[in-house]
Amino acid sequence: MSDEQHDLEDFTERRLQRLELRYRRAHLVLAGARAVYESLREMPRCDAVRLEQARQRLERAQQQISDIQHTIEGLEDRQDVA
Repeated sequence: MSDEQHDLEDFTERRLQRLELRYRRAHLVLAGARAVYESLREMPRCDAVRLEQARQRLERAQQQISDIQHTIEGLEDRQDVA
């Protein structure tokens, strides 16, 4: 294995580790956004604007997790090919 190939594998492995940390944090953000949204939905006189903002935060958190998953899968696929 050449030094260049070894460096690329190290870089990819570190990137995967960082992405996995981001993925775990994104799940925490999603859980928080979900809790806020659900609590607002249960409020009898919840402001529609606040509820919509909470819904949008929930969607963004879900999208972030999906994006991170896609990136991780792509890196793992490239690692398997190499």
